Order: sequence, then structure tokens, then C-alpha cells
Amino acid sequence: MTKKAIRFTATWCGPCKAYAPMYKQVSESRTDWEFETVDVDEDPERAKQYGVMSIPATVLEVDGKLLAKYTGVLQPTQLHERLNEW
Repeated sequence: MTKKAIRFTATWCGPCKAYAPMYKQVSESRTDWEFETVDVDEDPERAKQYGVMSIPATVLEVDGKLLAKYTGVLQPTQLHERLNEW
């Protein structure tokens, strides 16, 4: 089973910059999930594929199936809780 967390961001997005170190912290402590970051300006098709309309956004998927999408900054404890649900 492949579990993946994808963070959608952009260089000009202030909340995205604030979220980046928190997302990184969680990614370094979890070996049960793959973590990826997508810049919506560099890969708008990927954002469209997941229906990302505002950023920051975090998408969780298992084996390519979309499980959940969260908009806004997730604190590390919140992100851990979301990951633990799956």
C-alpha cells in the first residue's frame, strides 16, 4: 500500500511559506507516508487534477485514490492526526 501526502504551494504564498517547515517536520518523522510538494505555478495541471482551488492545500491518497483534501495550514499535530486516520 502506497500512502502519499501532497502539499500544494506557490512561492508567492505567505501561508504556504509558514506551512513548509511544519510539513517538513512531519515528513521527517513519518516513514509510513511518502511526502511530495507541488508548486501550482510550475505544475498547474496537477493542481487541476486534484481540484486544488486555493493554497496551501494538502491532499492525502492511498494507492492513487484520493482520500481527503485540506485547505489551509495544518499544524504538525493536526497533520499527524489526519495521517493517522488512514
